[in-house]
Amino acid sequence: MGTIVNIIAILIGSSIGMAGKKIVDDKIEASIKNVLGLSTIIVGILGIITSSITINKNGTLQSNSTLLLVISLVIGTLIGELLDIDTKITNVIKKFEEKFSIGGFSDGFIPASVLFCTGAMAIVGALNDGLLNDPTILYTKSILDGVVAILFTATLGFGVFFSSVSVGVYQGSITLLGIYLSPYLSNALVNNICLVEYAMVVSIGLDLMKIKEIKVLNMLPGFLIPIIYALIF
Repeated sequence: MGTIVNIIAILIGSSIGMAGKKIVDDKIEASIKNVLGLSTIIVGILGIITSSITINKNGTLQSNSTLLLVISLVIGTLIGELLDIDTKITNVIKKFEEKFSIGGFSDGFIPASVLFCTGAMAIVGALNDGLLNDPTILYTKSILDGVVAILFTATLGFGVFFSSVSVGVYQGSITLLGIYLSPYLSNALVNNICLVEYAMVVSIGLDLMKIKEIKVLNMLPGFLIPIIYALIF
């Protein structure tokens, strides 16, 4: 139920955003994109900090899994580049754009999908929904995603609508498989997966601000490295 509410919130937010897009000129759109990019970078950095740094009893800070994050990003990106995931997915999206005459679909779909599927709220919320029948976390996430969907759609376009499909597949799968996954999803594993996700969020922010174009989709195999690490160690 929580994921369904999340999908509806994104669709409602996107609808409001499309209405607002009509009154947003190029200058305002460029400014909002920069602000969204900066905000996305901040969210990613804060996520990395909260997922990797703990406070010891003596008040000192301890960094966890930094090396694993670097290894995950490097190996994951290497695999993604060899498989050319970004180009293949982008080509599929372009065919979709041409078939339905929807220009700029990927501009909204990819960053919104990455952002909405990132973080412990998505993983833990989906698990709680399936195992405990408690969708509270996903309800909270729905409000946040709905607000972000308004801003993203107003500046990045129609593709944000379809990020709801990504959320449905991702969170829905976790909810349905929760009973089987929960014994393996330790706090450490969830944090390590979130670290890779938040690094991708930072990359999305850099791309939105036109600071550096990064093929974020090629980073996707990085999710597998923390899982493999947890299975081995």
